[in-house]
Amino acid sequence: IKEGLFMQFVEPIKDVKKIEEMKETLGYVKEGASEKQELEAKRNRFLFVFGINIGLRISDIVCLTIYDLMDEAGEVREHLDIVEEKTGKHKRIRINNGLAKEIQEYVDELLYKKYEIVYKKIKTDSETREKYCKIYKTAYIFFSNKGGHLTRVQAYRVLDDASKECGIKNFGTHSLRKTFGFWHYKKDNDIVILMQLFNHSSPSVTMRYIRTMPGNIRPKNGRFFLIKKVKKRGHI
Repeated sequence: IKEGLFMQFVEPIKDVKKIEEMKETLGYVKEGASEKQELEAKRNRFLFVFGINIGLRISDIVCLTIYDLMDEAGEVREHLDIVEEKTGKHKRIRINNGLAKEIQEYVDELLYKKYEIVYKKIKTDSETREKYCKIYKTAYIFFSNKGGHLTRVQAYRVLDDASKECGIKNFGTHSLRKTFGFWHYKKDNDIVILMQLFNHSSPSVTMRYIRTMPGNIRPKNGRFFLIKKVKKRGHI
């Protein structure tokens, strides 16, 4: 099946309870699990949280390094700058405070458990910062235990297994991006901004992509975050 045709049957997650279920399922660790299994679970949960809050294709997510998200001083960057694999276009995306907190917590644990680096030291000690700078410039956020980063197919399997356990139908890797789009529109009710974010040719294409029609959804209770709401920093 061609990707374009297949994506027509992939849906966003429109139920907040299901979003929470996905986080819990992906992050679940059985009692007595190894440190390796615990880190994998944190990676899987963060893959989902990051995907529904950044609006990128999965192929542009899985290859991100720590340096893409964190600066030399150990602070989460205000923007993520990438060149999209599919289009070759540069994209700059603002990172909101809620997502920044998730990034910081996950990266701290990733560095400590996988590389035995205490990130606080990087923030305060210039010698330590220089020593490990090369590591986190090449260390993948979504690591694979076989080396390198998760592939698009591996990411799909992880997310698909969790979606089945949560009873979510018509789920695919594009569901993360579509979920971002659905809730972005629900919050802002501005399809033009979303169309530009997705590099779509028209608002109608974007409407079909997020599987909704004008007037079907309206912002409720102001600003909506797909992770814990904190002080304002970015879009979602």
